[in-house]
Parts: sequence; C-alpha cells; structure tokens
Amino acid sequence: MLPISKTLDLTLRDFVVDYLAWRIKQDGLEWFEQPALPFGTQPEHVMMRQVAHIFERRHRNELNEFADELLENEDLTFSRYCEIVDEFGRTADELENGMSYGRLVGLISFGGLVAARMYARNFRREVRQLATYTAKFIDKRIRLTWVEDARSWKNFMTIGADIIRRDALQREVEERRRASRRWSLIGIGAAALVGVGAIIGTRILLGAK
Repeated sequence: MLPISKTLDLTLRDFVVDYLAWRIKQDGLEWFEQPALPFGTQPEHVMMRQVAHIFERRHRNELNEFADELLENEDLTFSRYCEIVDEFGRTADELENGMSYGRLVGLISFGGLVAARMYARNFRREVRQLATYTAKFIDKRIRLTWVEDARSWKNFMTIGADIIRRDALQREVEERRRASRRWSLIGIGAAALVGVGAIIGTRILLGAK
C-alpha cells in the first residue's frame, strides 16, 4: 500500500486497523487480535478517529442498515463486501472506482461500526478479514484515481481538521440552545408556581375576610 506520511511509513491499513480497534473499544471491548501498528498510534490516526466517529454520529441509522445487510451472511468474502459497499458514499457523478474524501471516511467509519458489532458476537476472525477488505477496497481506488482527481493525503488532513473544528462549533451551538431551552422551561415553571402561589394566597386572604 502507498505510504501516507513522508516521515513515517504509515499506510491505509494502519488507519483501518487503528480505527477498528478504537471503535471496538468504545463499546467496552478489546480487539486482542489487532495487528500491530509499526509506529503506534500517530496524530494522523487520532484525526481519522475523530472524523470517522463524527460521520457515524451523523449517519448511524444508515450505517446500521448497511451493516445489517452485510451481516446477514456470516460467511464474509471480499466479493460480498464489495457488493455491499460498492455504492456506499459514491455520488451520482463519481466514477465506479472513485474515492472522494467523504467516501474514504464513510467506509472507515462503516468498517468500525461493523467490526464492533462483529466482535460483540465473537466473530473475531471476521473482524480481521473486514480490516483487510476495507483497506484493500479503499487503497485500490486511491491508487487509480487520486492523482488524476488532484486528491492527496495532505489535503485530506487539512479538510479533516476543518471538519473537526466545525463539528465542535456546531455541537457548542446546539448545547447552548439546549441550555437556553432548559432555562426557558425553568422560567416557565417558576412563573407557573408564582401564579399558583398568587391564586392560593388570594383565596386564603378572601377566606380570611
């Protein structure tokens, strides 16, 4: 596989293996059979974890539907994998062998979700197969199209960092809205209590007369 980093011989396989192991761990499990990463976890891997998990959070229902389809048959072959993911993340104007940045992230995110579900069912051998198939599928298309499409890992890292930044801002805005709604509800509740108190107080005063 083509190296991703000029300083370290990181490959796509490293990204896939790291993300699958990390995603399995999010469900409280440990991929004991994880292939070793020659240079350990690198900052690039951490960035991929964040971007791929953002993708899963936004598209969890669709990813689970694809996963259900893939897991219908316990006999996981490369041809079966390709059949399921061939249309995955491909835009209408993208060639069959295209590999956009979004599709790359989506496939790794999908692999992580499927791996976690497989490992929970004790399909350990299949998880390793899935890692191989995912890396093979993506790597082939990167080799075929990225130079022609003017895509690069350097650009991907830049875009990934921007996605993480914008997602953090979006979540901050959403949290502020939720907090604002909570305070509004508290205010309404307090006003209602004051109103009830006033009514009760009035009745007591009237009764006293």
